Amino acid sequence: MIEPPGVLPVVISNIKNNVQVGQRESSRQIDDHKRHGLIRRCRSLVYIILATCLLTPSLIAGLNDDGDVQCWARMGLSHELSTYWKLYTSAEARFGDDVSRYYYQHVEILGAYILQSWCQLALGYRQIYKRIPSSSTHWRGEASPLFDLILKTPIFCHWTFQARSRWQYIVPESGSSFLLFRELVKLTSPWSWTRFHATPYLASESFFREGKGFDEERLSIGVSEPLIHDLLSGDVSYMFRLLRPESRWIHHHVVILELRWKV
Repeated sequence: MIEPPGVLPVVISNIKNNVQVGQRESSRQIDDHKRHGLIRRCRSLVYIILATCLLTPSLIAGLNDDGDVQCWARMGLSHELSTYWKLYTSAEARFGDDVSRYYYQHVEILGAYILQSWCQLALGYRQIYKRIPSSSTHWRGEASPLFDLILKTPIFCHWTFQARSRWQYIVPESGSSFLLFRELVKLTSPWSWTRFHATPYLASESFFREGKGFDEERLSIGVSEPLIHDLLSGDVSYMFRLLRPESRWIHHHVVILELRWKV
């Protein structure tokens, strides 16, 4: 039996549409699988780091004491205003005393101007709240206008070098204001681990406080991974934090969890 004219093209078109729908569904399932896999790996990494720290007797300490184990949670949003301007907002919460006490938070907003593909200038403001003393239930605020100079460029063997020089003016609710200079250096590897494209990196940040000099160093190792294409990415890292609150140096072990959205 001969089909009427036009029926065969319609059948072929329907088959193509069904194939395309199936491909989209398959893509969504793969993305869901990637997200669930990342969450499982991040959770396992955090558990391993925390268990290693907590099971070492010398590391068990009080809030912000020598050897304290902490977890810092960060969330960031970025928005491209134009070719040369970007807006960044972020928030951070810190938990100390072996990740049992919430003692610090801040929110920050930055406007960045892109001078070149490798250079940015940023002006912003950070509002900080701390428990002072750390054992109390009372929160005290600190205002902190800031300025950043950010350099980023590829270097040898496809590694990426980033340097951020930050000047902060800290204005506490009580006490004297002071200037804080921070120098961050970050090396991002060209490696893409597994099919989830996890990228490892190394970072170091030094702190110089007016009247005290060099009083803090943060050494970090972590991985960064895209979660939802170019919209959402996440970081999991371990930081060895050295600081000098008084006359002697102490150290903290910090797990940092971070999510970054592009809106």
